[in-house]
Parts: sequence; structure tokens; C-alpha cells
Amino acid sequence: MDRGYRIVESTPEHVRLLGTRLRPEDEIEMTSLGLTAKQAVWRSYRHAILRRTAFIGDEIAAMWGVNGQLLSNIGTPWLLTAPVIETMPMAFLREARKAVGEMLEAHPVLVNHVQASYTRAVRFLELAGFSMEEPQPFGPNRVPFRRFTLRREYRHFRAMGEIDVEPLRQAVRLNASRFGEATWRQDSPGSPHPDTETIFLRMPREITRESLFNSLYVEDCDALPEPAFVDAIRSIGALTGGSIARAMIVKLKPGGRITPHIDQGRYALATHRWHLPIETNRRAWLESGGERIAMARGMLTWFDKHALHRGANEGKEDRIHLIVDTFR
Repeated sequence: MDRGYRIVESTPEHVRLLGTRLRPEDEIEMTSLGLTAKQAVWRSYRHAILRRTAFIGDEIAAMWGVNGQLLSNIGTPWLLTAPVIETMPMAFLREARKAVGEMLEAHPVLVNHVQASYTRAVRFLELAGFSMEEPQPFGPNRVPFRRFTLRREYRHFRAMGEIDVEPLRQAVRLNASRFGEATWRQDSPGSPHPDTETIFLRMPREITRESLFNSLYVEDCDALPEPAFVDAIRSIGALTGGSIARAMIVKLKPGGRITPHIDQGRYALATHRWHLPIETNRRAWLESGGERIAMARGMLTWFDKHALHRGANEGKEDRIHLIVDTFR
């Protein structure tokens, strides 16, 4: 980083400083949205889950961050600047690209709007990697703005759509005693799932090593008639267009880990895997092929079980997923 340029965690004092030093183009943009400079900085800061401030020497140069729900895939990035930022444009662009990467770790999809006439900001966003849409009336004054987006591209995960998991959540609580009924998945020697408990919904009739790895036969388990379980599995079938194979509800305890492994055998080769988080937290993650995500509650996500994968729940609450396989 260039000498005299430093980045720190934002504070309310930075809000006060930047609120009196915004670049004129930033002020015009905020005014078109019905906000004063101070309101714009404060609102952006207040709702951010990630926020940074840049100083050049002792002078505040910029604040940025990303807003959004902690477990949502979509984040709203923002950037507000002071005139001094213009003295180090290339250094700031390099830092912006790093910041965008940090934002994408929190939210795989970034979306916001920029005033169409703010050409320097439009160009800056394009250089930072965002895609621009054509100007459209936006905000209370219907001023032309351009929507900009950036998506983190994954090879081993793919979000398919949202499903209401509240009925599932209630059904899991009512059937919590079923987690202890069958323990072979976590108790098998060398199992990568020792820290989990499972409610089985659809499985082979007979559980053997041979059937688990190679059998394509599945039948309903005792827990499946629960209406919320049936409805969720049907919804997954409709969203994916696949024929339902095995299904289970898996709880990973706080501090628990899934050790690295690759699903193998005839059954694994014949099926796709889908995860639907019912209960989760920001520190519960899955990793496949070197890509790591914290899945959002209610977001059905394809998961590549054919690559080396692992997981962990580093949070303080149980992570509970409905896991459904569909035939290829």
C-alpha cells in the first residue's frame, strides 16, 4: 500500500468526519435519493456488517462496506468518498478490488445502484469488476440510476431457489427424539460424520456397507409421513426437476466437524446432492473442491459431493440441514 495510506475499521467518529467532507458528486447522488450527506453516511454505516475507513495521512478519504442480512446470499455494497481520494486513484482501485473480494466472502451476490450521471463512479465500479445495467428511473425523485451487480462464481455449489423452512423447523423440533434412533452414520469406523445426528427419511431397506455405496433402491423411512418433511422433499423435486433418491435431516453440533472425504460408489455416481439449511449460523460452513460457503437458511443449494469436501459448525447453535439426493 502507498505510503501515508491506511485502512481501519470504521467508527462513529469517521461517520461524523466524512459527513462534512463528501465529494460533491457523492452529495448530489445522495440528494437525489432524498438524503443529506450526514444521513447517507450514517445509514450506510449503521446497517453494515462489514465497514472500513481509508485515511490519507490524517485526512479521511473514504468509507465503504456491505449491508444485508447475515445469512442472505445478497449484499448491498456502498462507497462514499472525500475529495482527497483523487490524489491516489490507482492505490484506491487496488484496495477496492480487495474489498470487493472480502464482500463476496460474506455475500456471493452484490447489488446496488449508482447515479447514471456520476460517470467517474460508474467507471470505477466497472474497473472493480461490476456489471452495469442501462439507466432507469430510481429513488423518490425518479432520477436515472444504473443497477450494478457482481456474483461470485462457484464450480462446486449452485443456489437453486428459496424454500420456506419454518414448517420444517417446527417439524424437526416435534421429532427431535428421532435424532437418536439410528446412529450408524456417525458410529461407523472411519466415518467422516462423528459429530452429527440424523433423522432418516428415505434410505435403502437394509443398511449395509454394500447397500450404502452401491444400492439404487430407496424406500420411505418411519419419519417421512410427517407432512412438513413430505412437502419439503416435493418442493426440492419440483425445483430441481429430479427424481428423489435418499433424504435425511442432519444435525451438526456446535464445534462439530465433517472430515475431508469424497462420496464414492455406484450410488454416489448416480445422484446429485442438495442441501436445504433449516437452522444455521454464519460460522457453519461447507467446503467442496477448495470453495467454502456458509449456506443461507432456506436457500436450496446443489453441493458437489464428488469433489473432496468437508464442513464445520464453528458457531454456538446446532446446524440442521435437510439433505436430499436426486437421481441424475
